[in-house]
Amino acid sequence: MRLDHALTSKVHHSENNQAQCEGTTTFPSVANGQLLSPENEPQAIRSNALVKDKINGRFLQSPRQGTAKLTKTCVAERLAHEDGRSVSLSPTNNRSRVLKRRRSGGKRITSRQPAFGNGNADLSEEDLFQLLFVKIKAREENDVVASNEKEQLEANISELTQENNALRSQLDVFSNELQQRTSESKAYKTQVEAWKAKIAKFKYILNELASGYKALRVETTQLKLTKTSLDRDKAEIKGTIADTREQLFHASSTVEKSQSCLVESQTLINSMKQALKNAEEKTRSVQERLSDEKKRSSLLETYIQDNSRLQAKRIGLIRADQLEMLRKLDSGFETVAKHVDVSQTSAQTIIKQTLEEFHLSFRRMGENHAQGKMDFEQCKATFQECSSQ
Repeated sequence: MRLDHALTSKVHHSENNQAQCEGTTTFPSVANGQLLSPENEPQAIRSNALVKDKINGRFLQSPRQGTAKLTKTCVAERLAHEDGRSVSLSPTNNRSRVLKRRRSGGKRITSRQPAFGNGNADLSEEDLFQLLFVKIKAREENDVVASNEKEQLEANISELTQENNALRSQLDVFSNELQQRTSESKAYKTQVEAWKAKIAKFKYILNELASGYKALRVETTQLKLTKTSLDRDKAEIKGTIADTREQLFHASSTVEKSQSCLVESQTLINSMKQALKNAEEKTRSVQERLSDEKKRSSLLETYIQDNSRLQAKRIGLIRADQLEMLRKLDSGFETVAKHVDVSQTSAQTIIKQTLEEFHLSFRRMGENHAQGKMDFEQCKATFQECSSQ
């Protein structure tokens, strides 16, 4: 009777444990300390359903069958204690039995079957009752441990959910930062490419400026050479002008000496002076033009030095203008030289003619003076003769 009562209480206690197990069954991922993700939730629900089906199939048997199984398990545990082996006092199920069978070899199981039959016949009711009482205490302790573990697991689950939420928020923040960094890196790449293009353009402009500066240096050297040649021409022109002035001064001195008796030649000399003045004015104008050209060349040099980068096209036009001016100056100098030569030849011819005329007039005047003296002497002689008579 005691055994039946203990077995019935054990069955009720096992039913209560079943209810607790149904309430406290956790998902495998939670028991392992892992967070549930939306992908793993259906798998966990399936495993929970399988565990519930096994527990229901275990406890749907008759009380007698349950008591028989309990007695068998108790006897097996008693024998294990006698052999000095440690057997877990947790509720046994089919999976734990399979694991125990795997741990222990097949030979040991076959060797224990006859011992189990003999032990079941030798054990008394008090021993069985003590074994059941120990088993019930162990299960109660296991239930307490399971409840504590459940509380710990729930606390761990809450902590892990909080950590998961924090990690998700951090992941969102990091993803936003990563997007910002990627956008910034793209912007930096575009800026670097733009700067590379600008640097290439700047190098191209510098190369063009260097080539233009070299061309300007060559042109300045050419302009300096032309300036030296113009200075030489200027010195030669000044020498010719000084020679002409000296010749004109000698001619004017000779004309001034014979001015008292050469009234007719005075007009010619005045005309020649006017021509000389015109020639001097022309030479002055030429000198002024030369000075203007010199100033213009100096201004052009300064302008070229200041604006050498932007005046590459105008230099060709200025050079052409200077060449035209030089041509005009050469033509003007040639015309002036021709006029001077013509004036010199005309003046020399006129002076020769006037000198010849003066010489002839002087001779005639001398002859007339001699004749006048002879006539005066004749008149004086005749007057003396008349006075004597």
